[in-house]
This record gives sequence, structure tokens and C-alpha cells, in this order.
Amino acid sequence: MIYIDLYKRLKTDIETGKIKPGHRIPFTTELVATYHISQTTVSKAVKQLEEEGLVRRIKSKGTFVLETGSSALKDLRRKKRIGLLFDGYLWDYMDTHFMVQAYRGMEESAKSNNKNILVLPKGGKTLDEYLHEIQSIGFCGLILHSPYTSSIKPLLRTLKIPLVCLDFIDHSLNVDQITIDHLKAGALAVRALHKESHDKILFLGNFWTEENIPSPHHAYWSSSAATEAKLLHIQKFTPYFLPMANLDILRKKIAEVLMKHEDSNGFICASLTYFQILKDLIERQGFRRKCKTDAVLFSDLREKPTLNGKPIHQCSWNTRDMGVRAMDVLLERLEGGPHRPQTHYLPVSIS
Repeated sequence: MIYIDLYKRLKTDIETGKIKPGHRIPFTTELVATYHISQTTVSKAVKQLEEEGLVRRIKSKGTFVLETGSSALKDLRRKKRIGLLFDGYLWDYMDTHFMVQAYRGMEESAKSNNKNILVLPKGGKTLDEYLHEIQSIGFCGLILHSPYTSSIKPLLRTLKIPLVCLDFIDHSLNVDQITIDHLKAGALAVRALHKESHDKILFLGNFWTEENIPSPHHAYWSSSAATEAKLLHIQKFTPYFLPMANLDILRKKIAEVLMKHEDSNGFICASLTYFQILKDLIERQGFRRKCKTDAVLFSDLREKPTLNGKPIHQCSWNTRDMGVRAMDVLLERLEGGPHRPQTHYLPVSIS
């Protein structure tokens, strides 16, 4: 159980009257024993209830439900609370380097401005249920992480709370968007392989099965790379968008691509997952190429991966800065005054 689940359960008990005003919620030791969770999880859940003005901690006595007359405190907490929203599938990636660094950047900026972040994944809730949850908790502003999927994108046209989109780009929407310079990134990747004398390049990116479209970020990179390949008169540039949901199937698909393009020795990988499979197939599974092999990975890893013992090229950006920028733009909006939404591009470089 994550802290948000315990928070929701306790909040429901309070709102339904199961735990009445003036009564104590279960002690930390009781909650730990009942739900088999850590004291840290309990502490975070109770802290969230406290920030919403639902409970109050009394030293040596416990935590008690407040009377409904605490609406002024609730409003104060709402003015300090910023929500981080995303579709449920991203929860599986919350401990990855990219997500951790982006969150740390947001948190750094929020704390310096006396704001708190509440992570609120959509999970299996319907859009109406999610909207109700957002409204019942109360936020002064929102950051939506990668709201590409049809299950969460409608929020962009529905929510009336100031919001910023992180790791997202859609020029048809009049909202602030924080993203990287995809056009430059794709071009840099091709130029790096061209300098290594590769003129037959494969691009490996993700295909979203549920949405029936390539991952938008990967599609932007591929399109830019294809344009640069034409300008440099590269003989062959071939993009493949393969579903990532089942790694065994993905491995088979990449193996099929390598067999079909035995003469391609330059690779552009849109994520670490594709590179790791590619590396294993080439180095250990008998797909070693006849000529030298080079690769470009879109990532901001601190340690550069290798292929056949040679460091690959890494097209990178500062993910922490992306989080900081998203929070700074949102805080600027919350200050009020004239504001024109725009797309904010983070610089990219290759090494």
C-alpha cells in the first residue's frame, strides 16, 4: 500500500462519519499492523490529512478529526497544495531516473516557494471520478505529466485550475508545455552516426497499443531524424515503432528487425529499454554485425552505456531542470496578471 491509498481510506472514514469530529484516528502502530505498511507511509498519509485541515496532531495523545468549522484552514492548505497528475501506467516508472529527477526539480522549486506537492495518479478511475477527486482534495495549481493518452488528455480542456504540462507537446492546445527540443535532438542523433560513417540507420521507438499511435515524443524524434538523414544524403533511414508492454515480444520484434536489416550498423534508440535489448542481442545472442556498430540513446543517464565495449552517443537534457521549469512556470501563473501560454523548450546536447 502506498501512502496515497491509506490517505484516501482515512479520508473516506472521516467524510462518511465513521471517524467522527473530535475522535482519534488509529495510532501509527495500529495502522502499521493492520495494513502491513511502514511508519513512513503512515506519517505521509496523516500529514496529507493534516494539510487539508481534516485532522490535528496532539503530542502524546494522537491525531484527532477536526470539526467542519475548519474550512478556513482547508482553504489555507489548498492555497499551498500543487497536484502532480498522470495516467496510471506512469506509476510503474516513478522510481526511474527520469521521473525521480523531474520530481526532485519540482519539489525543489515548490519548497522554496512554500508549496507542497501531492502525487495523484489516475489509476483505474473514470475521468469523472478523477475530476471529483481532484476537486474534493483542492489544489491551487496542477502539473500534468505526459497527458497524451485519451484517458487523461480531456482534463486539459476540463480543468479550470491553473495548470502546466510536463514532458508534453501539442501545438493545438492553449496551455503551458514544458518539453525538450525534439527537432534538434533528432538531427543531432543522425549527425553523430553520420560522423561515424554510417549511412544505414535504424530507429527504435515505442508504439502505444491502446492509443494505436507511436509515442508522440518518439515520433517527433524520428521525424526530425528522417529529415536530417535526407539532408545528409544518408542511404537508408528506417524507423520502427514497437510496443513495449511485453518485453519478451519486444525482444523478438527487435531480433526480427536486426535480421531484416543485417547491413544496418547505426542505431538510434528512443529509450533505454530498446537499447538494453539491442545491446544484449548484438553482444550475446549472435546478432553481432560485420562492420563497426554505433548507437545513439535519448536519455540523461549519468553513466554512458557501452556497445561492444565502446561508449555510445547520448543525446541528453537536464531532467531536473525540466521539473524546476514546470514548477516555476506554474508559480508564475499563480501570481496572477497577464499570461500567454507557450511551449518552453529545454536545450539538448550530444556527447
